[in-house]
Amino acid sequence: MGAFDKKCDCNQPTRCQHPYFIRYRDASGRQREETGFRTQDAAKERLLALHARRANTPASKAELIRHYGQMRFEEFVGDYMERQRHLSYGTTYEYEHLTRNHLIPELGSRRVETFTPMVVENFLTTMERLGTPDPPSSRCTSY
Repeated sequence: MGAFDKKCDCNQPTRCQHPYFIRYRDASGRQREETGFRTQDAAKERLLALHARRANTPASKAELIRHYGQMRFEEFVGDYMERQRHLSYGTTYEYEHLTRNHLIPELGSRRVETFTPMVVENFLTTMERLGTPDPPSSRCTSY
């Protein structure tokens, strides 16, 4: 199911103020770690919730998570674009342009499973620092 512990060398670890961490395997079978739990009960509750979610994940979905998680972002984007059937020529051109010039240089070699909110935030910060203009669709106003 998983494990919880503290990363401290206190004499009485159950009474110190250091947070607990949990270690578990997600639906794709990859080991994960979360930290910041103030009590054993909070760590146990999170482990139980993760275990229930993993137990309820169908095998086919877990296989998809595993498959796409191992892909490099560049491969994933190529696969995604091949599956798009109802995009206009202009939209397809714009997606390919943004991908080729902005996404792939920054994120192309990263595995899909390693994306976190912080990775996306760093990417956006980099684009702002470089003065990258927003795509036209984000500048539209509502009527």
